[in-house]
Amino acid sequence: MSYKVLIVGSGQTAEALSKKIDAEIFVSSKEDIRDDDVTGLLKFVLEKNIDLTIPISEKALKSDIVSFFQVNGQNIFGPQKQACNFMFNKITQKKFLYKLHAQTPKFGAFNKLQILQDYLKNSDFPIIIYNSDSPIERLVCPTIKTAQNYIDDLCYRGVNEFLVEEYVYGNSFTIYYITDGCCVLPITSVHNYKKEQNYTNIGCFVPNFRISQVIFERVGNIVKNIFSSIDNNNLSYLGIIGIEGVVAGEDTFYVNNIVPFFSDCDAEAVLNLVDDDLLKIFNSCVNGSFSDEYTLINTNNLSSISEYKNGRFYTQTAATLTRARMLLNEDFYYL
Repeated sequence: MSYKVLIVGSGQTAEALSKKIDAEIFVSSKEDIRDDDVTGLLKFVLEKNIDLTIPISEKALKSDIVSFFQVNGQNIFGPQKQACNFMFNKITQKKFLYKLHAQTPKFGAFNKLQILQDYLKNSDFPIIIYNSDSPIERLVCPTIKTAQNYIDDLCYRGVNEFLVEEYVYGNSFTIYYITDGCCVLPITSVHNYKKEQNYTNIGCFVPNFRISQVIFERVGNIVKNIFSSIDNNNLSYLGIIGIEGVVAGEDTFYVNNIVPFFSDCDAEAVLNLVDDDLLKIFNSCVNGSFSDEYTLINTNNLSSISEYKNGRFYTQTAATLTRARMLLNEDFYYL
């Protein structure tokens, strides 16, 4: 009988996991089940005799699918809502980083438009404006007019809290980690790029050769502090965590965002470099044997590159970054 896995979510991350995991894969979006329909998802798991569930969407984690499945005796790889709740509101997340004394760009949080407008008049542009309820929804605003138009659009959609962040010039990165709540191991680093005003043109390459060992270790220390804070609140975080930031100098960096799983842009490029059996890793985290069985995540020496164009992601892997670019036949402008 084959091993069965349910991925709760959709998009490129679900596709990348489906390719990487050696099992019979079901994806909630293809089964026409909402990510936050925890009762419907549990019913599906019981009917299909699913062995492991992997929630990858923010909506699923917000519904606390992990706690619900655990109470009902189901194996699930992901963090409980209380353990990752700080990630889902940008203002809460930035205050969390500030309390940890993590290097993060200067920011201001606002729930009154007049105070926000006054702040913008005295700001140095460009700046980044976030929809506080969606940390991944943001816009780099080069002028006050762009900022005001974006704020008007957010208000029209019912947003009433905003976060304004200083724009830091440099090279964007993400470092992904995996944890069972006790042991935290790095997977790999990613260089991210995008046209600031055009989020339909994004890409990445893995590993990120622009991150020094000093930065890698310092980001690791921030991750340790994050998990120490979670633990101090009698919570445990199981799953993937990504630290997004900007390298602003040789050993200088700022943390911009924390995410609870791989992004669509990064997923396949990252997983192409993982040599270990991903299913065994996930199960060892769920079963509590991760810290005994793993001291590192084995990765190969290849380079992987990904870009979103014409409505889909394209990914190539090769011995060198230059060769990967040639295979993709794309003149990337981030180099």
